[in-house]
Amino acid sequence: MHLGIATALLPLCLILNAFAAPAAPGTGTPNAPSPTPHVNTTPRITGIAPGSGAPQSSAVISASNVPSDPAKAEVWFTLAANNRVQARINSITPRNTWFEYRVSVPGDDSLLAPYTGPVTILDKDTGKATAGYNFKIIPTQPRISSHSPQYGRPGATTHLRGEHFSANDVLTIDGVGTVSHTLKSATELQFTLPASYPLANKLIRLKLTRKGVSGVAPATYMYSLDPSLKAAEPNKDTNGGSQPKSEPKSSGGGKSG
Repeated sequence: MHLGIATALLPLCLILNAFAAPAAPGTGTPNAPSPTPHVNTTPRITGIAPGSGAPQSSAVISASNVPSDPAKAEVWFTLAANNRVQARINSITPRNTWFEYRVSVPGDDSLLAPYTGPVTILDKDTGKATAGYNFKIIPTQPRISSHSPQYGRPGATTHLRGEHFSANDVLTIDGVGTVSHTLKSATELQFTLPASYPLANKLIRLKLTRKGVSGVAPATYMYSLDPSLKAAEPNKDTNGGSQPKSEPKSSGGGKSG
């Protein structure tokens, strides 16, 4: 009698078991898939080379989890307190697990003091931005690369050519002091060597200093006043300018002023 009842109820038990709730995680079958590990997708800057630079110089930013398309990214530099300026992205190069952003440092010759502040990269699609990575902005340094005519002469106008000339530059000449000059462009200026310039000084040494700017060495330059001094190819000056070497002939000599 009891055996018959059990046999009759067996199909019903099988049906109910089929609709039973699944086992809780960790208590069911040992072959259940493990949870997917967390992947860090936070954009991050890992380095900037070089770590400092003047406006319009080039810098390479290494970063991960950032856009590979320049149209979808923004790079921001800090030029001074509360002064953030967007940089131009020149190229983005994929590496193994990161990207290299080659950018032009923003700013111009109006920058008056060095400033260290954060650089950030913004993903325009997600709105996520990297944490700040410090970069030092250095004011642009004027440089003198050449002059004309070939030899200076008291009372004559001399043209200086180079880069990053500005209206804030002060021109001084050894033996004379400050000399007025005319700014023709960011790459050219002209001045008149005073007629009273001491002829005993066979070499003219001048300096171009950026007025009101800290942390920038003046551009220095030396050229010949006397054709009897043979000028060699310009060599790099320690202050960033060009300084021709001059060697006196056996028949005469000169001294630096």
